[in-house]
Amino acid sequence: TVLCIEDEFEVGQLFKKMLMRHGHQVLSAANGRIGVEMAHSHSLDLVLLDLNMPDMSGFDVLHALRDIPHMKSIPIIAVTALSMRDECLEGGFDEFLNKPVLPDELNNMIIKFLKKR
Repeated sequence: TVLCIEDEFEVGQLFKKMLMRHGHQVLSAANGRIGVEMAHSHSLDLVLLDLNMPDMSGFDVLHALRDIPHMKSIPIIAVTALSMRDECLEGGFDEFLNKPVLPDELNNMIIKFLKKR
């Protein structure tokens, strides 16, 4: 199960369609607070996390997710249109995807992380 935390509805729907097309179960959260709440109550395999959201920054969400015991080893991938790869990786994200995300790029990254688990 992949949790997609994305405040832009259309982008979240696009990610959901791309992921479901490749057989992944998808949960969607419209903001960081909801994403953290969902992470508390669901067993997840991976999180896609937008960095630029109105209620919490992606980094704040990342730290809140890492504070949940069962989320410490779950891969969390930063997804943003900003060029912040180094900052994201140094800040604790497992990987970085730049928007716009290509379907094959997204699927290959998810497969890479799910094979490790």
